[in-house]
Amino acid sequence: MCGVCCCGRCWCFRACGGALYSACWKAPSPAVGAGAKVEDAAADRKQKGGLHRELSSAGTDPAVSAEEQRVRSKAAGRGAGQEDVLVIDGLRKVFESTKGGGRAEPIVAVDTITIGVRRGERLGWCGANGAGKSTSFKMITGDIAPSSGSVLVAGHDAQTSAQEARRCMGYCPQFDALLPSLTVREHMELYAALRGYSGEDAVSAAVNSRIKAFGLGEFPNRLATTLSGGAKRKLCVAIATLGKPDVLLADEASTGMDPAARRGMRTALQALSE
Repeated sequence: MCGVCCCGRCWCFRACGGALYSACWKAPSPAVGAGAKVEDAAADRKQKGGLHRELSSAGTDPAVSAEEQRVRSKAAGRGAGQEDVLVIDGLRKVFESTKGGGRAEPIVAVDTITIGVRRGERLGWCGANGAGKSTSFKMITGDIAPSSGSVLVAGHDAQTSAQEARRCMGYCPQFDALLPSLTVREHMELYAALRGYSGEDAVSAAVNSRIKAFGLGEFPNRLATTLSGGAKRKLCVAIATLGKPDVLLADEASTGMDPAARRGMRTALQALSE
């Protein structure tokens, strides 16, 4: 399993492009990519110290260009165990809006992202509000269609083979997707059945292991909507891991959590990805 998580502030750089930054908890790959101008981002990194790279003559971070080339050329010498399980190539989203006299003006929400994420890698997708993080996730899951570019999830095209791609991913959306009449355990039992667990023993084992791993043992029989904000996020992430997906997408998963809870969630996700 690989994991991609986004958050509302930038805490670590692996490489960056435009307004959308990428950060990594554990990264065997030296770069991530987005083909966009990065002068402002590069200046910001230089101020932080130790993270600055010189821009190429075209105004693109060399690491960004290197990742684009790696993804598109399928660089030789990578073993089968290091194959990218998530491949995003030239992903772009442009929205049309009316502004002043009804004239449509394009709004570039996501500007040409190219990145490959390998199995077992945990990647943080960071940027300010409006950077395009959630929009990118919605294109990966197939909720919205990209203006251009492609997404492969475990070899399945997210647009032309959406059903197969979705079987290979777990998704924790930005806002809690919880039902008001179900308890924590009932939520997990419902989603475990939907993810293909068969038999009471298999469902119970999957649910109990995640209740323990994500620190939900104090309130398995409480209504999910009565939990604190941090506990709700834990539940949503735990649900997303059911079925052992190849790719786990978590949109602002740690919102409302204290530092100890965030560390616990990262530990649980790391254990599940190994």
